[in-house]
Amino acid sequence: PIGLIVCDNLGKVIHMNQFGAQICGEQNGLMLTREQLLTTSHAQTRDTLKTALLTLETDCALSIDRPDHEYPLSVIITSIGNPAHQHRLILVSDPLKHVAPNVQTLQSIYDLPLSEAKLLHLLVSGFPLKEAANNLNITEGSARTYLKRIFSKTQTNSQAELIRMILMTPRLCQ
Repeated sequence: PIGLIVCDNLGKVIHMNQFGAQICGEQNGLMLTREQLLTTSHAQTRDTLKTALLTLETDCALSIDRPDHEYPLSVIITSIGNPAHQHRLILVSDPLKHVAPNVQTLQSIYDLPLSEAKLLHLLVSGFPLKEAANNLNITEGSARTYLKRIFSKTQTNSQAELIRMILMTPRLCQ
């Protein structure tokens, strides 16, 4: 789930996807004014956002702090459209809302048995191998064996490489 927001260089929102609307609707980091202008919760990041929207020639990345969460929103801003009529495309990522593809998707895409797909889902969800094994009521040794099979089936060599690949797997919003 990536929030997509299209606005003019003043921050007037023209379009946003469901996830972008959800993020702005939470009013915790990014939000909309009554005039449908994109703004932030903090004055410092508000000025940074305005400057980024006005600077059409360059792309930029921002971290938007949120009063109610320890993790900030990650924001990428780029220009879209023709030079005479440019808009800004804002991509918003909330690290708290990134979830692994479900077990059935992992089974189907990577041809994994249920036990391996469950382990992979737990690993991608942030559990250490030992905790994932405990959650599945298997030994850590069995989990390591499953993981070796998963590496082979996904043609990866390390947990970091495997996690990166799985996080890039397409999924439907849940």
